[in-house]
Amino acid sequence: MAKVDLSGLPVQLNNTMRLDRVPCELRCTKEEFGNSKASGNPMFTRTWEVISPETIKLPGIDSSVLLTGTEVIQYLPLKNVKEPEKTTAMLMRFKQEQIKLGLNADDIDDENPALECEGIVARGEITSEERTAMTRPTPEEVANGVKPQPILNEDGTEKKVYYPKLRAIYGKSEASMNKQFA
Repeated sequence: MAKVDLSGLPVQLNNTMRLDRVPCELRCTKEEFGNSKASGNPMFTRTWEVISPETIKLPGIDSSVLLTGTEVIQYLPLKNVKEPEKTTAMLMRFKQEQIKLGLNADDIDDENPALECEGIVARGEITSEERTAMTRPTPEEVANGVKPQPILNEDGTEKKVYYPKLRAIYGKSEASMNKQFA
């Protein structure tokens, strides 16, 4: 049996790595419509998967970072039930994205819309959303009123973590995916 050198393989993207405006190609793997749990606003939830580039270089990391397969969740609200004056801006954002993706942008049934995005490959840009790392109380602790608390670094500052976030969709990609494997 021969030894295989694994030292040159890329490392998997994780929540300690911050992304700054990474252009990429993404495939919509899932599209749902429902009401936001937090606000009650009707919205699309689209799950995008990075398909290109395969790897990227990040400052302070010696190895390449594997980007393909990274999932990004996008929320596209259509209506603001608490602040109706914000609804027009939400609909404009939705319409612009539909146009960029070559999808219907003439009208929408805001109660039972067509789900058209799944399978589409798009050009876009991802970045990171910074959050404070929090403890995760056990179910028993939660039952006793224990709430999540910020995790602190050795110097007493709050530890930060990073989650991939869709910054923009620029348009439909010319790349095609083999539906058998998509």
